[in-house]
This record gives sequence, structure tokens and C-alpha cells, in this order.
Amino acid sequence: MSNSTASNSPAASGSARDIFPPVPRPIRSSDYVPQTSGATLAAVVALCGVFLLTSLNRLNHTDFWGHLCYGRWISQSGQLPSSDPFAARTEPAQPAGRFVNVPWLAQWSAYELYRLGGPQSLVFAHAAMAMAGCGWLMLAIAARGVRPGGAVAGGLVMYLLALPTMGTVRPQLWGVVAFPLVLLGISLLPRRSHPMFWLPVMFTLWANLHGSFILGLGVLAIWVLVSAWHVGQSTEDVGRWRPFWLIALCVIASCLNPAGPQLLVQVASFGGNPALEKIVEWGPLVIKSLGGVLFFGSLLVTCFVIRRSSRQFQAGEVVLLIIFGLFSLISLRMLVWWSILWPWVLVPHLLSCWPRRWETQDEPEYPDASRGTMRTLYALGCILVVLCWSPSSRAFITGQTRRMGELTSSDTPLYVADQIRWRKLTGNVFCPLDWGDFLIWRSDGAIKPLVYSHVHLVQPEVWDDYLRIYRGDRNWTQLADQHGLNYLVLSRTRNDTLRRDVEQHPRASILYQDEQSLLVQLLTAAPGQTNQASGSL
Repeated sequence: MSNSTASNSPAASGSARDIFPPVPRPIRSSDYVPQTSGATLAAVVALCGVFLLTSLNRLNHTDFWGHLCYGRWISQSGQLPSSDPFAARTEPAQPAGRFVNVPWLAQWSAYELYRLGGPQSLVFAHAAMAMAGCGWLMLAIAARGVRPGGAVAGGLVMYLLALPTMGTVRPQLWGVVAFPLVLLGISLLPRRSHPMFWLPVMFTLWANLHGSFILGLGVLAIWVLVSAWHVGQSTEDVGRWRPFWLIALCVIASCLNPAGPQLLVQVASFGGNPALEKIVEWGPLVIKSLGGVLFFGSLLVTCFVIRRSSRQFQAGEVVLLIIFGLFSLISLRMLVWWSILWPWVLVPHLLSCWPRRWETQDEPEYPDASRGTMRTLYALGCILVVLCWSPSSRAFITGQTRRMGELTSSDTPLYVADQIRWRKLTGNVFCPLDWGDFLIWRSDGAIKPLVYSHVHLVQPEVWDDYLRIYRGDRNWTQLADQHGLNYLVLSRTRNDTLRRDVEQHPRASILYQDEQSLLVQLLTAAPGQTNQASGSL
């Protein structure tokens, strides 16, 4: 009895704690290093690969330079242009319609980035945006119930399918970033309400960055309407108006731009310009091309998945695949949107063909969580290596500025543009369409091409005259006088017929020539002199 009383006394209990103090928990690496899962490490490695490969691309002589010219004009003037400030002033000078500069925000931000970090900062931004687009698509695929490994594979498939267009810097890249976010919102909307808040904000930005926002609205509307109709045919209770409110909010948000609701009409009718039919990327998909091989390869995979998938296709998935597949056949420019939509739809079904291979296995637990720590170190090491290998990021780290010849594509008219700038030439000029943007940029807008990449702003008669001069029409001097051309910039390979005629013409004064190009000044015709070609044709 006395022993029992003594053992339960406070004194006895206190002495026991003093004799046997609590054993401290051993220090683990997880206390200091964040733990990384295998899926996260795979995503980091994949996105680093996308960043590195994209950073190897050069700045092409495309509409990128024209958009950069617009950004400079907006930044220096502090306002948006009401007409095309870089087109040649020709006759007839009737406007083709109200001028709407859709990607003004992308143009301004690109120029400000150029002003801060030079052209290599744009190469870095190009790689970062491609990586962001793939990353968002991985999240969108994972939100559909796909295991992380399959989601990572879907992001890489998207990059592979988009190779023909992903290597070019242009405002369209903002659509590559935003389009997967629409798919992410669609995937999350049945379970989460937060897409109701951030999707409209994204559409407000997207509408001021690039006209591809109309595709995002279309995908959202098609998915919601087709899904509602399909559910309405079953016994399930629809009773959910949240998706329809989301469509309305996104449409209203897209109207928050300088053009207002008119922007929707302008963008929807953009592809109807007849001049676009002559542009390769707006033409139909060529089977014997990289884009054609990738597209038809994805169609073969689709046929296989339809037969083998144990997961039922939703009506919205089928409709979206049909619509975007037809659009991609009609226009090569649509291939990039197919490359984003196709993995989002197909990856869940493709993985369902072999469900057992994608079953997760429990990993053994280690007291010090060494496996998660090592993954974190691997991920950090991969990021560091890519930053050191990537030409754009390495230039920032080392402080070495790369020359324009190292940053631009081989067909960029660097030398003739420098001659125009050095000679301080001004006036209207004829040049190949894809050279015009760079000539405008290097001349600070002093040179105004007859036609440059913004062909949707060109009147049909001006476009026809451009093609006639380009092909070496025997009446090219009359056309040049009609449009007030002061100079000709000719490609030796593409304007060979016109070049041979120009070299023999008495009104042509050659100012500069090299292996790539020819810079010619058109002299004023003498009184009584006929404006005809030399007859070499």
C-alpha cells in the first residue's frame, strides 16, 4: 500500500523525468532542404529541356521586327497609332477600313524589354514563354486526372507538334501561354470555382496581347455548350449556370481594350483578307513538310486511341478535335493550337489503353528523406546547368553581349539595312515582304516599304502591284512611279528576273550590292523619257 502511494506521488513522477529525459528527434535533411517528388523532378527536367532548345533559335526576319517597330512607336509617342505608320504612302491612298492594332501591349512590352536588355533579352523571353506554355499544359492535363508522368509527356508532345511555329518570336507566343490556361480552367471548373476569377482577368490581358484570344473564347464556349447539351440528353441534373456565367464574364473582359467590342468583329474577320492567301503560313497544310508529318502522325495516333481507349470520349472533346483538325488542314498557322489541344484531349485516353503500366507504387520511406532531398538537388543542378548552357541566359550571367549576326537568322538583310541607315535614306522602297520589317527597324521608320509583313493592312490593288514588281513585270518602272518608290532592295535569289533588268536600266543607280542583296536608287525620269523596262524580258 505504501509502495503504491509512493509511486503515484508528484515527487516520484518528477524524479523519473529527471532520470529519463525525452530523446531529441534526430536532425533530418528534410528540415533544411525542400523535398521534391519524382513527378516534379521529371517536370523540371522536361521544362529545362524546352527552355534550352528554344533558346537556340535565332530572331527570324519576320513580322517580329515590325511588331517591335510598333512598340517603339507607341513607347516614344505615348499613344496608339490610328493608322499604319510604316506603310508607303501610295496612290490610291484610301483606307482599307478602321485601323485596329490588336497586339499593342505585346509590342510595347517587347520593345521595353529590348530597351532594357537588348535583343538577347527577347531570345530569353522566347524560351521562357515556350517553357511556360508547356508547363501550363502539363497542369491542365494533370487536372483531368492524369498521373504526373503522363502530364509531363503531354507537355513534351505539345512542344514537338508545335516545332514548325514555336521557333519564331512573335506576339502569338502570348497565345501559346494563355491557351493552355483556358484548358486548365475547363478542367478545374467542375470541381473548383476559382477559374471564375482568374480566367476573365487573363482574357483581358490576352485581348490586348494577341488576336488568338478569340480561339480561347471559342474553345470555352464550345466545351460549355456541347457539354450542357450532352448532359441535358441524360437523366443528370444540369442546374449549373456557373460555366455560362464564366463565358459571359470572359467575353466582357475581352472587350476591355482600346477598340472595345469591335475587336471581336475585327479579329473574327481577319483571315478573310485575300492577301493572306499568298502567305505560306496562312495557306493549307502541306503533307510533305514537317508540320504535315506531325499533324497526320497525330491523326494516326488518334485513330489508334479511339479503338483501344477504355475511357469514353466526351462530346466536347470530339467536337473540338474535329474543328481544330479541319482548321489545321486549311491553314498551317492553326497547327500550333492543334498541338496544344490534341495532347490535352488524347493523353488521358492514351494512358487508359495501358492502365496497369501507369499504376503508382509506394516508395520506401527513409528516416532522413534522402530520396526527396536528392531529387531537389538534381532539379537545382539541372536548372543551373541549363542557365549556363543556354546562349541567352549565359550572356546575362557573363555580361557578354552577342552580336546581331549571332542573334538573327542567316537570311536577315543585315548589311543592306546598315547601308540604308548609314546613308540616311528616306522614302518609299520596294523589298521582299519578309525583309521590310527589319529595314523599318534599322532605319528608325525612315524607310517605308510598299508591302511588309502586315499584309492584312494592304489594299488588294497595292498587293497585286507588289507581286508584279516582285516577279519582274516588264512595266515595273511604271508601277514604281505610280507608288512613288525611291529605292529598290532586291534579293539576288528571289528577284533574279527583276535584278537582271534593273542592272541594265538607265534609271537605276546601284548604291550597294553584296552576295545577298542589291540596293538601287530610282532616278527621276528625264523629260520625254518613257517609263518602260529595258526590254530584257
